[in-house]
Amino acid sequence: MVSETPFSLTARIKEYVKETGFYSVGIVPATLLFEKDEALLTWNRKGYAGTMSYMKAFHERLERFRSSFPTAKSVIVLTASYYQPERAEPPTGEAVGRVARYAWGRDYHKVFEKKLKLLSKRIREEAKEATLRYFVDTGPILERKLAKRAGLGFIGKNTTLITPEGSYFFLAELVTDLELEYDKEKVFDGCGHCRLCIDACPTEAIREPFVVDARRCISYLTIEHRGEIEETLKPQMGEWLFGCDVCIDVCPFNGHPIETPWEEFKRGGVGEALPLEPILALKTEEAFRSQFQGTPLLRPKREGLKRNASIVLENLKRTSCGRESNALRST
Repeated sequence: MVSETPFSLTARIKEYVKETGFYSVGIVPATLLFEKDEALLTWNRKGYAGTMSYMKAFHERLERFRSSFPTAKSVIVLTASYYQPERAEPPTGEAVGRVARYAWGRDYHKVFEKKLKLLSKRIREEAKEATLRYFVDTGPILERKLAKRAGLGFIGKNTTLITPEGSYFFLAELVTDLELEYDKEKVFDGCGHCRLCIDACPTEAIREPFVVDARRCISYLTIEHRGEIEETLKPQMGEWLFGCDVCIDVCPFNGHPIETPWEEFKRGGVGEALPLEPILALKTEEAFRSQFQGTPLLRPKREGLKRNASIVLENLKRTSCGRESNALRST
């Protein structure tokens, strides 16, 4: 790069970010990426990570990344909306389970990978010698913390990043050895006295403001947890087959969400509800992969998704019996 300045390069990178379809962008020094996070250490010590071994080994993974990329100077933090209105009424006459909104469309990891490859290519046209590594919810990166430091929003009591436009957003990062202009953390009003997310959580997973016990979180239980689910938690999982939107949907900041412009999230995928019986009937891995290829629902594996479907079906039967009993008592 000849006569290039961090300011002019940063401005063009931000233009490319918007052209690629991301909603917002902020840039922070890579030194923030490598800070030890005491809150995470405490969270792990309390056992709140459940069986997520990759979270327990977070700082070790971070050190390995630092060793593999000692020249890292900047982190480009990106957001992209995944919000879309309900597509259609759930099928009637059959038992269905609910799917978290972020998983209605195609697998966001794969969608982001294409977008980030394109963005990296554009940046390298400006800075041919640049090293760029991108991450989408997979690397040793505390995404929400970096997004907050980059001025993109604040951390809510349910531990999600809340932007001025709400929290229906994915996060991604590009780590680079380019020296860029850095954004400053902004002061937001935050949650104030609001505790709607805490009170609405079906399993009381938000143990205190800004602390979630993953072992009780429906998203963790239906996606990351392997094996049986504690009996006392099953009824509280309600109709959630994959993930959970309760603490996000009740947040006042999500009153006027930004609809995603990305067609990959709007079309294809599984939508907001799935019939349970076909899931319970899946006999082979081949059948499971054929049905859910390219969607986030591969994550819990066939055993996990069938387990979830069984729990939802039992919950629906229990609810139906309760309604019938109430109807009989009222006659």
